[in-house]
Amino acid sequence: MPVRGKSKVTDAQRRKIAAGKVSGKPHGRIAAETGLAVTTIDHQVSEPRTVTLILRLKDRDARLLERMWKKMLDTLERDLKSKDNSVCAIARGQFLRLLPLGDPPLLRVAPADASGGDFTLEQLLQAYAQAGRVA
Repeated sequence: MPVRGKSKVTDAQRRKIAAGKVSGKPHGRIAAETGLAVTTIDHQVSEPRTVTLILRLKDRDARLLERMWKKMLDTLERDLKSKDNSVCAIARGQFLRLLPLGDPPLLRVAPADASGGDFTLEQLLQAYAQAGRVA
């Protein structure tokens, strides 16, 4: 038995992890199907070999994903125009979740030495918000 945290993930398990991730399954369900721990799934999802498998699966089904993306955006736009406030509110939340999709996350840690005038985007946005309240 290997040392704790050093178990080997087989190629078959890695393929199941990639397929589960592409299909949107939660990590707990993937872990139950593969017989691995949830933490192992968490680590394997970002492992280069698994990421390569995920990209291959996405590339193979690119046309299908494009059609699904288009349908989802059309549905989201229809829901945003809805007269029902609850449908519209849910659609706004989904839209705000999709908006930054693909963009790198904001830098949330301030630079160690800010003497050169460096600042994070978050700090800039906060300054703009404060200036808007003053004006």
